[in-house]
Amino acid sequence: MLSYGGDFDDRATDYEFCTNGIVYGDRKISPKAQEVKQLYAPVRLFPEKDHVRIENRNNYISTKEYAFCWKLLRDGLPVKEGVFFWDVAPLENACVKIPALLKASEEPGEYALQVSAVLREDKIWAERGFEISFGEYVWKKEKEQEKVMEGELKIIHGDVNIGVKGKHFTAMFSKAEGGLASLCYNGNEFITRRPQVTYWRALTDNDRGCALGFDCGCWQNAGQYQKVRDIQVVEGTNEVTIVFKFTLPVPGEACSYVSYCARADGSIKVNAFFKGGKDLPDLPAFGMEWKLKKAYHHFRYYGRGPEENYVDRMEGARLGVYENTAEANVPGYLVPQECGNRTGVRWLEVTDEKGQGLRFEAEGEPFEMSVLPYSAAQLDSASHKEELPISRHTWVRLLAKQMGVGGDDSWGAPVHKPYRIPSDTDLALVYTVKPV
Repeated sequence: MLSYGGDFDDRATDYEFCTNGIVYGDRKISPKAQEVKQLYAPVRLFPEKDHVRIENRNNYISTKEYAFCWKLLRDGLPVKEGVFFWDVAPLENACVKIPALLKASEEPGEYALQVSAVLREDKIWAERGFEISFGEYVWKKEKEQEKVMEGELKIIHGDVNIGVKGKHFTAMFSKAEGGLASLCYNGNEFITRRPQVTYWRALTDNDRGCALGFDCGCWQNAGQYQKVRDIQVVEGTNEVTIVFKFTLPVPGEACSYVSYCARADGSIKVNAFFKGGKDLPDLPAFGMEWKLKKAYHHFRYYGRGPEENYVDRMEGARLGVYENTAEANVPGYLVPQECGNRTGVRWLEVTDEKGQGLRFEAEGEPFEMSVLPYSAAQLDSASHKEELPISRHTWVRLLAKQMGVGGDDSWGAPVHKPYRIPSDTDLALVYTVKPV
């Protein structure tokens, strides 16, 4: 347990001011070190499909003391790797070909070439093999689109619910709640309450410092209290689409839509759409929250990692397949706040100890996501980590966008404009849910 200003009956106090360093008060490294290390790197690497440009930013040291390790990933998994050595003089650049890549990237898939500069010998401050810097280049080789399995669906129209039944799954959509009220695969129920549209995030210390709660507070409960205005059902041979239109409890006119397309193979395509409105403050985030049972606390994903990253704090993150748990995804920030986010996520699997669970696949654009034992509201209401409630659920946040976290200072500087979300912009989050 760590304490800060005010916990010792000291008055007046600045509370947690100046506690958000790269290293925590207990000397453990925070996720921010991933970003700072890359931005301060003395060597910059800029890969392309078959070569890499090396920029030596050192004033006096050449790159002779580094080894350059390259790795080719296909769909997040390594398929080929190698090492080369190159001497670049201080403050100079060099372009190096990597011929071994040419034949390794012919199969369809998404490729990432990652090149790292590592120490060739032990130093007093790090051991041989310590990574100094890395660079990444991503491209796709298109593959044929997978066909949706054909089959029959049984659709049941009730007074307050719409039921869908396939070979190995059932789904129920609540007219009153405005969403997916039940989802069962092979007899296992995955829904606690319907997935909720969210326009908010737990405030960061930077957010509180620039009064984001005052400026954008109308979005905090917009998802919880939005009202169902219209429901449309479109039936097909092997799929059915239910569209919910919501009016939001914010000034002026603003609305959003969530459509669920249930297919015969048991997959459900979800499309959450925000229709931009005028004269409204920026959105902190837009997406959906899934409240799962606590047992589903393991997660595996293909996206940027391994540590948390945000749209304005992702230079130190790289593409790959990573695993974690909801509990371990909560960093040691002194005051609970927004945390655990990952950008550029292509797919996410959330499972229990037996490996059973749900898979969320991005359709089109990758999404941002977090898997945590607490909701945004629970994080927002605690001023110390020990004030957080006993975890009873796993909260999965899938976001089309989340604003950046800023950090020029924590006493008034807002997030830079390119990393904010104007409310007059249309936003869409499209993904498919299926069993693992």
